[in-house]
Amino acid sequence: MNILYEDKEIIVVVKEPGVPVQSDKTKDKDMVNMLRNYVVDSKHGCERQKGIPFIGLVHRLDRPVGGVMVFAKTSDALKKLNKQITEGKVSKRYLAVVEAPNDENIVYENINEKQWIELEDYLLKDGRTNVSKVVKNDVKGAKKATLYYRILDIKENKIMLLDIKLITGRHHQIRVQMANNKMPLVGDTKYNPHCEKGQVMLYSYTLGFKHPRTNKQLEYRHIPIHGEFALFSYDNI
Repeated sequence: MNILYEDKEIIVVVKEPGVPVQSDKTKDKDMVNMLRNYVVDSKHGCERQKGIPFIGLVHRLDRPVGGVMVFAKTSDALKKLNKQITEGKVSKRYLAVVEAPNDENIVYENINEKQWIELEDYLLKDGRTNVSKVVKNDVKGAKKATLYYRILDIKENKIMLLDIKLITGRHHQIRVQMANNKMPLVGDTKYNPHCEKGQVMLYSYTLGFKHPRTNKQLEYRHIPIHGEFALFSYDNI
């Protein structure tokens, strides 16, 4: 397990793609239970509830998505980190490999200027199918979804590397919004009509938040090297 930071209150770890965050019907190994097993022998220890090591889930990543996550090791730390999430004070940056749109002039102009582009949509989740879609803002149950992206690079096979700032945290938000913007993620069989199989090329590479005890601003980063991510250079992020 790749631990980026640990103390008595929090543990920052890299989740591998394909690993569930918490237990589900597949019964596959999940992050919460793996961390419970890990902290039993950790020198930092953690809070226990009814004898079970406390691992608090602060935020989620879709099962196919890898990247940096923070978990709380005490109930007080969980409460404070959840408050930061609710108030929008946790910063999240993602890398995504997407299909390039048809207008290459726009693509290269954005690469040269490295400008951030805002995407704002309203999303509606279908709990029965576990799929979200873009709808009009007056649809009942629709939630506002906002992100910013910039194009970092494009390859000859028309795939691009995006740097994404996530502002809201909606269900499958990045995957849905980029597909709706005619730039579906490579490997995303759920939202990319051109894709029959593969690994979703989305990765949470930077996570920033304040330590729940010291209030010190922290930021952790991990660059992916699997799949199409390995085709790109990361010197300019």
